[in-house]
Amino acid sequence: MRKILFVDEDAVRHAAYARRFRSEGFAVETTDSGENALDRIRSGGVDLLVLDLDLDGRKGVGVLRRALGLSPDLPVIIHTAGAEYRNDFSTWSARAFLEKSADLGRLSREIHRLLDEETAERRAA
Repeated sequence: MRKILFVDEDAVRHAAYARRFRSEGFAVETTDSGENALDRIRSGGVDLLVLDLDLDGRKGVGVLRRALGLSPDLPVIIHTAGAEYRNDFSTWSARAFLEKSADLGRLSREIHRLLDEETAERRAA
């Protein structure tokens, strides 16, 4: 079972992520802390990271940088309300950038696309 780690300060979103993506067959972990997310990545087993950049100000950009330092091939989706981050070159290392929406359909499609691409790349190697 593929594990998705969601990092977001909104506990209501945690419940929505868990409900939606567990029903799609994923193992789901949520946290509101960048440091907790980095600890989970260090321990291994995270297949995809969905990261809100609005963590205590701009700490999310630092979490992105550090997460990819720990696991350079980890697919990351930035899922944030702040469209201004799209032009920040620090965020360009993420594989996808989505603005938050109550409709999780687009996020679901991106998660499936990235994990399918990763699976295809591993098979080809």
